[in-house]
Amino acid sequence: MFLDDSACNLASLNLRRFQRPAEGADPGELDVEALRRAVQITIMAMEIIVDNSSYPTERIAENSYKFRPLGLGYANLGALLMSRSLPYDSEPGRAYAAALTALMCGEAYRTSARIAADATGPFPGYADNETPFLRVMRKHRSACDRIDAAFVPYELMQAARDAWDGAIEVGQKYGFRNGQTTVLAPTGTIAFLMDCDTTGVEPDIAIVKYKRLVGGGLIKIVNQTIPEALAQLGYSEREVEAIVAHIDARDTIEGAPHLKDEHLPVFDCAFRSANGARSIHYMGHIRMMSAVQPFLSGARRSPSTATAASGPSRCRPASSRRPATAPRSRPCRSTRSSCSRPRSAASSRRCAPASRGRPGRRWPTATSCPTSARRSPTSSRSAATRATSPSACTRTSRRARSSSAWPRKAR
Repeated sequence: MFLDDSACNLASLNLRRFQRPAEGADPGELDVEALRRAVQITIMAMEIIVDNSSYPTERIAENSYKFRPLGLGYANLGALLMSRSLPYDSEPGRAYAAALTALMCGEAYRTSARIAADATGPFPGYADNETPFLRVMRKHRSACDRIDAAFVPYELMQAARDAWDGAIEVGQKYGFRNGQTTVLAPTGTIAFLMDCDTTGVEPDIAIVKYKRLVGGGLIKIVNQTIPEALAQLGYSEREVEAIVAHIDARDTIEGAPHLKDEHLPVFDCAFRSANGARSIHYMGHIRMMSAVQPFLSGARRSPSTATAASGPSRCRPASSRRPATAPRSRPCRSTRSSCSRPRSAASSRRCAPASRGRPGRRWPTATSCPTSARRSPTSSRSAATRATSPSACTRTSRRARSSSAWPRKAR
């Protein structure tokens, strides 16, 4: 998502470590000031590491020193939402996640701007990108106003707005030390080292998980957030014990005694359990990533989903800029069974197998194959028109396949 030939060091914060203790004031709520301080210290440390790192190629080193991208993120979002009795695939869950992501990124950029103001000045590539950079900062801030604040604690929502206001105020005067500050990586195995129930921006894979060990055997991992979530929902200690015992015996929370049906979405996971029927729809993952993306300077990624790129990089070195008159084109090329040219879901036309055409040949245009549409009595277009259409990618007729003539672009 950032520049080609660049690298950034990564760091993740365990969000559950910033919840207030159950016996204190506002039990389970996010300690906003503690999170802000953690972001400030981590960004400072990551910035120092840039000059003390080694890189695999000179080009990567050059861009890393010139733009100084960082990759601060978090882990355990799914467990945090569950502990607060917020279903992962819900509007309240997405609003809460968006607000805390906005706080993290805004505070990261405010810290980056303060480093530039107090010690170092902006990153070397900032001058060439100042206008679009500040425009993107303002877009981040305006996105905060689109979060549904009715689902977010006031302290968290206000802290997110203040962080972006401060980042823009300082950054306009002194610039920013880093071209990128935040991403959301899946965290994966390090989440276990961080004592997380869930990884990056993902929900829990399952209430009960089994991990195969290198030396043989399995380890059973049960989500430790469930008792806290049940208590948050108002269940008594005896009822919590009965529900947890059901999970241990059945590997699912579905059908547990005392559990109300309206509370089941709080415990939905990415995978359906062997003895259950519920799971989070794949669009639930995508909607959550969409909710937090406006508050990240890099990309977000969930290993269980795949999405299109969310937009172009903010910074670009002058040497990599392409003129507007030189668009990239990728010619359609036949393979063994199908054409590699992307086809819309609404289209019913397909490329001819290579055995019927010319396998391995690159066609002279980026938008057409030497194929013609199958004749259809309901079509108002002639076969010749369809064969020469720039958007056609269809089967060849017997005569067209035997001809050595290349297709001509439609006028």
